Amino acid sequence: MSHDFAVSNVPYKPPAPATYKNPPHVIFLSQVEGSTKSSASKNTKFICTGKIEFINGFVQCKGFYVDQAEDKIISDFDDLISTVDKEKIVEIYFPNHRIISIRSLIYKAVR
Repeated sequence: MSHDFAVSNVPYKPPAPATYKNPPHVIFLSQVEGSTKSSASKNTKFICTGKIEFINGFVQCKGFYVDQAEDKIISDFDDLISTVDKEKIVEIYFPNHRIISIRSLIYKAVR
């Protein structure tokens, strides 16, 4: 009795990472002067899910506010974007003087 079997060459292609038409960014905003929050070091974070437009002293984007630590946002942004309530997504203009930084959530530097 023969136990031969044929094995063909089947190329393995690992699943591709998620692709985005407009890569998500996190925008760090400074507190508004006269804000009722007592912690001046706490900054507002906004995840931008659409294209960022720079318009005469303003940044226009579409997304939602998050109240999590920067490390958690960077590691779990896929889950945050997919589970956000659609009613929380807004299109907004931020004045340039309120923006501390804008960070891409896709780009990871090779070390």
